[in-house]
Amino acid sequence: MSRENPLAQGLESRLAFILKQAGVPDAEHLHCLTWAFGLEPLLIPPREWPSRWNILHPTAFRATGKDKFVELMFVVGTYYLQEKQRAAMRKAR
Repeated sequence: MSRENPLAQGLESRLAFILKQAGVPDAEHLHCLTWAFGLEPLLIPPREWPSRWNILHPTAFRATGKDKFVELMFVVGTYYLQEKQRAAMRKAR
């Protein structure tokens, strides 16, 4: 993950743990976050992530600012893996 924002470093370790628990491979954590929240997600305050998610993924579940961070990130990681699997299946056709 990016080391550009020193304030994000503590956040990165928490995100890595949550995404790993969701099954996202270590090498794909930043890709997952970028897919979920747009470019440079670690430079954007996490409180803005739910609204960015809703804009980028309008047909997925609706995130709110009241969602628990750990639960939201676990669901995002799980959804990322499902979409990755769907893309692979479409490609195989």
